[in-house]
Amino acid sequence: MSTATRKIVPQLGFECFWYRTFVGRAHRALGLRATQLFWAILLESYRFLNERFQQGCDPTALGLYAEIESRSIMRARNDLVWRDHGMNAVYIGRTQDGRHIRVWYFDGARVP
Repeated sequence: MSTATRKIVPQLGFECFWYRTFVGRAHRALGLRATQLFWAILLESYRFLNERFQQGCDPTALGLYAEIESRSIMRARNDLVWRDHGMNAVYIGRTQDGRHIRVWYFDGARVP
């Protein structure tokens, strides 16, 4: 399950879709298959929201914002920019409780 809610990102000063994905405990035990499911949901969510941005449906939300809660993902995926699978998710800092913050801007987005 995933959700995307409009939110002003304080570090950026503009709105993005705050993205969350939840993988139930039973599915986390699947290991690689659960990981592939997480990335597939993320990629499809970005594709859908980017398409809406391109169509002018959500012109003020300039990208996908995510706080990475999984310690294992933060350890294993610590590149400044995630570029695999066509991504361009940029690390922009940490939350107060240590989560990595990433933003994946929509195609053609410009600083307001």
